[in-house]
Amino acid sequence: MLIKAMHAHSEAHPTRGYRRVQALLVADGWEVNVKRVHRLWLLEDLKLPTRKASGQKAFGSDANAAWNLPAAESR
Repeated sequence: MLIKAMHAHSEAHPTRGYRRVQALLVADGWEVNVKRVHRLWLLEDLKLPTRKASGQKAFGSDANAAWNLPAAESR
């Protein structure tokens, strides 16, 4: 029953992890802690969708990079 409820919450909220699913289960009346939910989450091979890289790379020259600037004197 608990695993079915975990699957239902993970399908309803695919971007939420085991901690949020545990909070939803507690709100539903289950007396379950995070460690148990995490263990079952791993056994059931539930995963969050992978995040896509933005593809934006830093651009510019290294002329103003911190390692190329002279050390500043502190007073």
